[in-house]
Amino acid sequence: MYTACRRAGRLFEATSELVFLLMLILMAKGFTVTRGRISASGSIKLAVFMTVYVFTYAALFIYQAYVSLVLFVVLLVFSVVYLLSINPWSIL
Repeated sequence: MYTACRRAGRLFEATSELVFLLMLILMAKGFTVTRGRISASGSIKLAVFMTVYVFTYAALFIYQAYVSLVLFVVLLVFSVVYLLSINPWSIL
């Protein structure tokens, strides 16, 4: 349950960051401030940039989840091997 809520929270955070970035770019281009339209080339550039950005963000999101899982499993295996290699009678 905790991991599902955490993952959903991170997904909502990522979505809000992407929308915020889009709003900043639109404001920088002057949309609804000085003009009501964006040129055709500007909208194509914006669409390409946001598409690349979303796919990159999603790839890093998945990569981070996968790497953290792999690191957890590796550390768990090394810890178990280390604990099994300790001779408890050598301490006495």
